[in-house]
Amino acid sequence: MKLLVFKGGEQVQELELLPGSSYKVGRKEGSDIELEKLPGISRNHFVIESDEGGGWNLQVVSNMRMVHYRGQDCQQVHVTGNARVTLTPYEFQFLANDNMQSMTPVDEASFAPTADNFESFEDSESGDEDNQHTFIGNEEKTQIQNLNSIPYIKLVGQNGKKSEYFRLEGSLWIAGSDDNASIVLNDPQALPNHFEISKTDRGFFIADLGSTIGTQLNGQILSPRTPTQILSGDVIVVGSQSLQFELRDQSFKRKVNNIPLHMYQNPLVFFDQEVGMMTTMGEETVAGRAEEVQMDLGDDKKKKKKIWLAFAAVLVFAVAGISLLDDSSDSNKSANSESLDPFAKLDPEQKKLVVRTYNLSKNLYLNANFELALVQLQKLHSVIPEYKDSREMEEYCINSRDLKRQQALIEQQRKEQEEMEEQVQSILAQCAKQFNNSYDLDGAQACLSPAVSMDPSNPQINEILSNIKARIEERSIRMKAMKEQEERIRRGQDLFKRAKELHAKNKLHKAIEAYENHIHSGLPDPKGLVKESERNLAAIEKNIEYKKRDLVSTAISKYEGANLKEAIEIARKAQKVDPYDHTISNFILKAEKELTSKMKNIYMDSVIEERFGNLEASRTKWEEIVRQDVDGGVYHEKAKGKLKQYGF
Repeated sequence: MKLLVFKGGEQVQELELLPGSSYKVGRKEGSDIELEKLPGISRNHFVIESDEGGGWNLQVVSNMRMVHYRGQDCQQVHVTGNARVTLTPYEFQFLANDNMQSMTPVDEASFAPTADNFESFEDSESGDEDNQHTFIGNEEKTQIQNLNSIPYIKLVGQNGKKSEYFRLEGSLWIAGSDDNASIVLNDPQALPNHFEISKTDRGFFIADLGSTIGTQLNGQILSPRTPTQILSGDVIVVGSQSLQFELRDQSFKRKVNNIPLHMYQNPLVFFDQEVGMMTTMGEETVAGRAEEVQMDLGDDKKKKKKIWLAFAAVLVFAVAGISLLDDSSDSNKSANSESLDPFAKLDPEQKKLVVRTYNLSKNLYLNANFELALVQLQKLHSVIPEYKDSREMEEYCINSRDLKRQQALIEQQRKEQEEMEEQVQSILAQCAKQFNNSYDLDGAQACLSPAVSMDPSNPQINEILSNIKARIEERSIRMKAMKEQEERIRRGQDLFKRAKELHAKNKLHKAIEAYENHIHSGLPDPKGLVKESERNLAAIEKNIEYKKRDLVSTAISKYEGANLKEAIEIARKAQKVDPYDHTISNFILKAEKELTSKMKNIYMDSVIEERFGNLEASRTKWEEIVRQDVDGGVYHEKAKGKLKQYGF
């Protein structure tokens, strides 16, 4: 068995799992799989052990967070073949030996509701083309599946006026109501795992995962668990939630950069996604065809390029939109509309002013003088509410102005970052020189304090402090060696005294450890304290055995009487008495597994009752779970949440 570890879609570690072995996973140094120090990840988070049947057991030992497996949070996972387990932002992929050659790691979108899963942004356009919920994907001219294109999902708002785009990264995306789903569905009828979209060598495919209300693709209900090819522009509907699948051309930036300057004044410019050609033919706009550019503020080196790419895209579509509006306006004029046109009501001088101002603003716009163009458009709108496509052009000018301001802000942040780095390096150089041979740790920390406040993760800070700590430790060892002989008797007496204090406070396990430390210390013992430690140790171990035996017997009796909750609670007390007894741990795992299975069945029944509106029946089952399940149990917490949700 091989284990691949991914973070953010990239493989960060690979480990061969050997039969009969055990592997520790966590952020503790020296772990078999060492994770970063991130919120929610423990020093010892879970253990992977092989079983006699050739499979592997993953057991969470942390109290902070469980792992995610097959759409559920799990305390324990049994793996016999290929499997994928998630501990956000990490994914652990188990590969059976017989599939290692044929399988390649699947870069799924991570489940954390964080920025690693999707790169999202709001659609700045709110025209009717964004609201075509009845759009038929097969009418989309971009039907050829280009696997080099980037897949996107557009979520259409309920008011039909606002959309959000999400870029999908990886090869498999689960859509559902679960907050950890790759694509989160807001419809109340959606299941936690409702449908999935996958990328294969033959294109992209969608499959309903056996949902109750079904999944529609372009108005047709999908057969459960049957992959159906999905094309760019196809519309997915789940209840009241509408989504649109799109493929974006990765060569869009090159196409924009290759546009000759005179093309910006052509009536209309289109990009053909399949073959990368550019045409000025009149063409009906199809929903989902427009390219859109995202800005990633997290990478300074890419900020300028992405801003100008977005700027170029806005410019191209602005010209296309203005020209299209001009042509449409000219072809649809009539005598009746002229009588209602505000422009027709102006006197000749005002008409000349409007036309002159409009032409001037359009020329300024085409030459990318957006600030000046915006001034002229505002002057035009003070005379007439709208002339031709002036409102659309004004909107594009505002967007372009905002892009320039964003670029200036990014440049300012870059300069501030460079200045901060220079200050940090200056402080580090000064402190390193001042405390090169010093033992003054407090003085060094005070010297480095300004650098820590500006760049707390700088490795040079830790290096300077570590060198001082090492020198202090070396000095301490030398001084200790000089006094060691005269201190040996006193140390032995202190060990015995500490053990007696723990024993008196009934801290038995710590007392056992303290007595054993004294017995095996090898220190001089003129008063015969080692013999007394041995007698006390034997008495404690005998006492522990009696207590453990009584608790284990009671727990087994409760288990046989089907009182799983009390059996687990009593067994946990026995485990505290002797945490090193693996039979108690195995008993607890067995009882917890049975209790979880039982609570799961009751909870699933309650969910069914809830969906049919039988809240009283659901309430009875939730209260039964709260009574029977142990505190902190998965379904204990879920049932409490349901009772709180409905105010019971």
